[in-house]
Amino acid sequence: MIASLDLVGVTLLWLVLAAGTIWWSDRQRQRSPHGWSIAEGFISVLVMLWCSSLGVLIFVRAATGTWTPAGDIPMVPAVLGTAAGGLLTVAFIRARADWRALGLVHSQRRWLLRALAAVPAFLGVSVLWGLLLQSLGVEPQQEISLVVLESWPSLEAFLMVGYGVLIAPLVEELLFRCFLLPPLVRRLGGRAGVAISAILFGVMHISDPQAVPPLIVLGAVLGWLRLASGSLWPALLLHIGNNAVAFFLLVLSLEAGGG
Repeated sequence: MIASLDLVGVTLLWLVLAAGTIWWSDRQRQRSPHGWSIAEGFISVLVMLWCSSLGVLIFVRAATGTWTPAGDIPMVPAVLGTAAGGLLTVAFIRARADWRALGLVHSQRRWLLRALAAVPAFLGVSVLWGLLLQSLGVEPQQEISLVVLESWPSLEAFLMVGYGVLIAPLVEELLFRCFLLPPLVRRLGGRAGVAISAILFGVMHISDPQAVPPLIVLGAVLGWLRLASGSLWPALLLHIGNNAVAFFLLVLSLEAGGG
């Protein structure tokens, strides 16, 4: 359980900092509908990595009282730190791009329905990938899923699920499909832009290397949805739906097994 007042304090301070930074970003007058470059897109990925690493360091320090905890890094403060880094990345993106240019516009219903239909399709891809890994003697399991498996039901487990289903999809879609993808497509074309953004999306999850290949496939489908629909919502719906179903099946297996 999270019992550290320092961790709670750091969380509140970081939320205030993120809110203030996003407000400051809204006050800038540098944005234009298509004014950001490929370089800024790649810089946004580096900002995400740097802010998340800094966030993890600070939140783990608040939770453990040391900069170098012995053994494994506690998952909950690490996830909170990653989420905090994501919020600051959104602030960076907002300083350069208008919400409409990022794709926060109305989507036709047919694209939302296609996104929903893609959820079971990608679940099938994940199952096939898991079976392939098992046939090679590798047990597929993401680290965040292990925490849920080991701690369900607990505050830690609910935090993991909330992060995985809501926060991570929103930040990642804004970063990869809304900010990085458009300049790549303008310079390199649709196929190359979607491919590069999908590969970067997969590689960003290298902490779970077994998950990278199917995530690249998911990233490509998400990129296609973003371009074809002209809106963020179908890709975000697929991303949230995929993660929600994965956690639901995980919890269902725990309940069925009496875990």
